[in-house]
Amino acid sequence: MLAPAHRAILVSRDLSFPAGAMLYARHLLEHLWEQGWQLAVWTDRRLQQDDDLCAKADWHECPEFFRDGHGLRGRLRRIGAESALRRLVKSHRPTHCLILCDVPHAVYRRLSRWSHVVFFLHGVTHTCPQDTGLRYLPKSQTICRHAAGLGCLEIDKAEGCLGSRSLWRKIQKIWTVRSGLRSLGKLDTVIANSDYVAELYKQNQRDMRIRVLEPCVTPCHGVPYSDRNDNARYNLLYIGRIEAHKGAIEAIEILALLPTGYRLTLIGSGSEIEEVRRRSEQLGVAARVEIVGWLGREQLSQRLRRGGLLLMPALCAEAFGMSGPEALCAGIPVVAYDVGGVACWCGGAAAQRVPLGERAAAADTILNMTSDRAHWHRLCLAAYSYGQERFAAGAWRSRLNDLLHENRNSPW
Repeated sequence: MLAPAHRAILVSRDLSFPAGAMLYARHLLEHLWEQGWQLAVWTDRRLQQDDDLCAKADWHECPEFFRDGHGLRGRLRRIGAESALRRLVKSHRPTHCLILCDVPHAVYRRLSRWSHVVFFLHGVTHTCPQDTGLRYLPKSQTICRHAAGLGCLEIDKAEGCLGSRSLWRKIQKIWTVRSGLRSLGKLDTVIANSDYVAELYKQNQRDMRIRVLEPCVTPCHGVPYSDRNDNARYNLLYIGRIEAHKGAIEAIEILALLPTGYRLTLIGSGSEIEEVRRRSEQLGVAARVEIVGWLGREQLSQRLRRGGLLLMPALCAEAFGMSGPEALCAGIPVVAYDVGGVACWCGGAAAQRVPLGERAAAADTILNMTSDRAHWHRLCLAAYSYGQERFAAGAWRSRLNDLLHENRNSPW
């Protein structure tokens, strides 16, 4: 039997999704399994049997736990699911409960009676009562910098960011956010994925102790940055959800400002695919735009091999912006809007920021980075060197191990 110090329950939504916090959860599971941990997963959807992770943990599927629990029946189902999780933790007695891809429910505080609870923050949604929770103010086209509270009502008067719901419902949304922040403040360990996220949560809950652990990058194999065709520099990539707030429409607008030799490939899926196509037609760039959906690692490496620059024109407070470091590690330069945690890693010749919404500035920066063949190749080399050093998996593993065992009040 394994030592108790090697037992953990991971709570996360669907781990089959190939991006964002769900992909991070997969990396975390892989690392702990390699370290000899005994693992259980509490999730809304069990992985397919052919997934490599399936045999590395004991899976517990409970979709009711991850639903909002509206109405009397929904709330009762939610209470029953929370009780089931408590029974699981009480019976397994793991040394750690690792919470990813979920909201800060009050039940997590109660789990501290039997386990050390670690909550991983991979977004800013728990700090904002907006429906999207991404802190974007649509009328002023800026990122909100205010703490969640009744002051949000004044901001809503000018921006309409809380929607058309009644005043009582708006207050209820604000209270829900504040309640979640208080719950976070009482957990054993909270880990943010960037300094920006850590500072934002501390602004909202000053007594919260937050540690920072930037993600590592699992490089796509077979992407030799030095072997790319010279014309690859005209191939722009967008990787992520195809949503307006993530910058999919902005990417089309920026492409329209560039010479006709530039093309754009959107890797991902989302609700704005038809709007992307419609806007591409309006601007006369439809023939230069390709949407390929989410890709596996091997297919993604092939696309990266043919890519020249990653475009990240997000209109929301990005917690970190993981697609940027992934591109850098593959030797692809980056141009991004200066939003949220992007500034934590995006800086220097190979990773450049422009002000939010400045499409012309983004287009000019792309031209400066790609027009000259020799200069672009130098940037590819700089991107690869910076990415491999900054986002090395070894440093991430060491830091993670330190954080998981920091101030651990285990009874075993």
